[in-house]
Order: sequence, then C-alpha cells, then structure tokens
Amino acid sequence: KTTAVAFDCSGRRLITGNQNGVVRIWNFSSGQCLKECLPPDGKDSEICSVTAIREGAFSFVIAVGWSHEVWMWQDDAEVGGN
Repeated sequence: KTTAVAFDCSGRRLITGNQNGVVRIWNFSSGQCLKECLPPDGKDSEICSVTAIREGAFSFVIAVGWSHEVWMWQDDAEVGGN
C-alpha cells in the first residue's frame, strides 16, 4: 500500500513510500520502476513522507517513517544531472 508520494527534483520521476518501509523511484512517463530503496536493517516501518533534495552536485531521496526515523539514499541517477 502506497502511503507517501513526491516528485524528484527534475519532476520526471515519482518517488513512492510504502506501508512496508520500501521506497521506490518510478519513471513517471513509462511507469517503469527504476530503483527500490530498502529500509536499513530490514526494518518494517510505514513511510509517512518522502522527498528529493539536491545539494550541489549531489541528490538524495529522503523518507520518514511513523517510527520517527529518517532514512536517506543517494540518488545516483541525478548525480551530475541538471
């Protein structure tokens, strides 16, 4: 079950957070799943918010769970991008 949705910094990909703690990045045009980000240590915590941030040349996907934990993954597809 999807519990959080956001676009990445470019607006071309959709980020979804799920009830089981999995975050996925989708090609918004084709619907293809491009990347799956798993919670650390196999934690099963419902995602309540997702976002994408860019800091200089680096981009990250951030997720927050109802457990009050914050997870961050480097977004390799955006590195060196626009």
